[in-house]
Amino acid sequence: MKQKHFIFLIFCALSPCILHAQTGPGTIHAEAIKVEFDECQPFKEGFAVIQKGTAFAVIDYSGRFVIPYGKYNNIPDGFVNGYCMVVVVKDGFKQLYGYVDQMGTLVIPCIYSSASSFDSDGFAYVSKLVQLDKSGLEGSADFVIDKKGKETKTTLSAPYYVGSSARLLTKNGIVDRSGKILVSTKGGGHPFSEGLAAVSKTNEFGEVKWGFIDTNGNTVIPFQFSNEPGDFSGGRAVIIPPTPDEFDYGFIDKKGNVVIKIKADNKNYTYKNNMYRQYPFSKSGWAISCIGMKNGGDILIDTAGTFYDFTKLLKLVNPKATITKATILSINEFDVMFNSNEGTGIASVYGEIILHPASYLKLGHFDTMSGLARAQVQVKNSKQVKGYVNANGEFLIVQKGPSGL
Repeated sequence: MKQKHFIFLIFCALSPCILHAQTGPGTIHAEAIKVEFDECQPFKEGFAVIQKGTAFAVIDYSGRFVIPYGKYNNIPDGFVNGYCMVVVVKDGFKQLYGYVDQMGTLVIPCIYSSASSFDSDGFAYVSKLVQLDKSGLEGSADFVIDKKGKETKTTLSAPYYVGSSARLLTKNGIVDRSGKILVSTKGGGHPFSEGLAAVSKTNEFGEVKWGFIDTNGNTVIPFQFSNEPGDFSGGRAVIIPPTPDEFDYGFIDKKGNVVIKIKADNKNYTYKNNMYRQYPFSKSGWAISCIGMKNGGDILIDTAGTFYDFTKLLKLVNPKATITKATILSINEFDVMFNSNEGTGIASVYGEIILHPASYLKLGHFDTMSGLARAQVQVKNSKQVKGYVNANGEFLIVQKGPSGL
């Protein structure tokens, strides 16, 4: 494990920090939009799902209703890769799925009995009832659809499909979206991630070993790992050695080189948990370490394997902050949510505090397209402010009704 001096981190790895004029928790912007809702989901792709009673709606960053209450019976995921999956209920119990675009237009009708959100390649997996023979007998059939609604029959059902790739790994081998086997493989495996898939096979000694193959079935990383590895994310995949003598866990690059070894091996570090595969690198190139500081603080790792004590990082970048210990809750592409002695806050992966810690009842990551984060905070007289805040901590979209606003 390597450590860099934090001054070097800030002045060599960072662009200049942007200071935010933070407001107190629960501050409502003078021009805030008041919207009626009971619950609100985080913004994704510039849109958010809100709920009032049993009714669902979608709003944009200005509070404008893109999908009004009552138009659809359910909105499961919000916008994913440009389309929003919606549900209508027919005959009192039949749930039928369709898709709405960012203008709120139903572009693919609600005719499917099951469905997935569109993947980053522009495809979704759906099922619907079709006539099986001339007698009129009906049965379920599975399809892949594109964003124009063009159907291609597949042997892969929507719940089976995981990830995004023109080629998928199944128990029978590598298949295309129609389910046609392109390359036969033996043993279990993971979906493709960043062009590679972890696959297991039994060697001549009866030992199960794991390696990685590409979408043509070629072995890219030999079958040398005794423990199941993680999927590639940010150019790195988690590996776990047979014994923790040299390191507890680590990361390999796409050539199979062990580029990061992590071990709680000295007075500064301690074992935190063994959920190694649940802490991959984000797209921004940062991961939460499963090894923590002995003082209870958490550690961020970059793709070079450098450790950063997150509490020290926050103190250095934000010298006026009075944070004594920070625990990382989650990390996304651009920011880190953390708990501290001052409450829950959000910082950039480089330690700049974006949203100062406070006693938030709920808090979400910032959506890059809207610049808003879901938040809920208790203020005076036991009242709560619920809605969406900007990077200054001001509510720009706020709940109208129960909070008394």
